[in-house]
Amino acid sequence: MISRLRRLLSPAVRVSAREVEGPPAPRETRVREDLRDIRFEPETPNVVLEGVTAERVDFSGLRFWSFTAEDCRFIDCDFSRVQVEWLPFANGNSLFRDCRFDGAQIGDFGEVRLERCQFVDADLDGWFTFSAYLVNCRFAGRLSGVVFNGRDDTGRGKNEFVGNDFREADLDDVAFRDIDLDAQLLPQGAEYIRLRDFLGRVKAVRKEVKTWPQEAARADAEEMLRLIESVFEDEPDVFAKRSFLLEMVDSPEVGERVLELLEHSS
Repeated sequence: MISRLRRLLSPAVRVSAREVEGPPAPRETRVREDLRDIRFEPETPNVVLEGVTAERVDFSGLRFWSFTAEDCRFIDCDFSRVQVEWLPFANGNSLFRDCRFDGAQIGDFGEVRLERCQFVDADLDGWFTFSAYLVNCRFAGRLSGVVFNGRDDTGRGKNEFVGNDFREADLDDVAFRDIDLDAQLLPQGAEYIRLRDFLGRVKAVRKEVKTWPQEAARADAEEMLRLIESVFEDEPDVFAKRSFLLEMVDSPEVGERVLELLEHSS
């Protein structure tokens, strides 16, 4: 069985598409003046903010067709239960500090910096964080379909990713790439597995698996190791849910045996 995690991290995706004419974009609500201590009530769901500082502004519960922010600062703002259709949400080197995104359905951020922001039960499915910096943010509730990237989409620029608290999060279908896991607060439940020196462990376990007498079990284990290695090939330090890794093998018994070997190999 191919896991959701493997599909999410596949290095190449082939698609076919045709261009169709969609509905016209809603009329813009353009904001250039600073906002403080107000409830934001845009005239249209297509919002563009330019060079704006927003402090203690209530955006909660709003549904946006598009939310574009160029060189903006959002301080102590409430984006709880916000929904946005056209992604990414904000961009243009904008800063979010001490903001709340509880229950928000955002999917993907653009080029932003998030400091001390809170995400409780937020739907961030599809967020790859190629252009986002995350510093001291808190995540709680289920996270699914998220890839946290420590590098930009060119693979050369480094994204700051430090001090983020995931201890109360259920990291379902979540991956960390090029990220210092020791600089984060991670869940400690038995449902997760942490593998330092990942490639070294795989090499040691593969050598052990080759000695197994049962041909079917040996073949299953070797395929599982191949799939896991293809997903995390560039990661020296791996953190994932055990259940995700077990989806990469047909036999649960073989899978558990492989994970046990990976955990205890050196």
